[in-house]
Amino acid sequence: MNQIDQRRSERRNKSIAVHLSAALPDGTTAEVQAETLVVNQHGAKIHADLNLLLGCPVKITVEGIEEPVDAVVAWVSKDTPGVFGVELSSPEAPWDEKK
Repeated sequence: MNQIDQRRSERRNKSIAVHLSAALPDGTTAEVQAETLVVNQHGAKIHADLNLLLGCPVKITVEGIEEPVDAVVAWVSKDTPGVFGVELSSPEAPWDEKK
């Protein structure tokens, strides 16, 4: 079985405007508007005008949905600045509510 077959949920290309709040290593918090590129039930690939480190805790709020969700940066693109993947703390993906 290859890696794609082992995914926990299907990935979907989906552009959704989100607000991202990230706890930075220096103790400050950065808040930016961002956009999902790919989503699934357990996380997302996101593009933001912010470079984050692996393991950085983030809160994601989908426009039109008030409750933010907790996540952690699970990977960072080496090729494209500002592109990273997040893993949600709970598999209740907020983008599934955004039709």
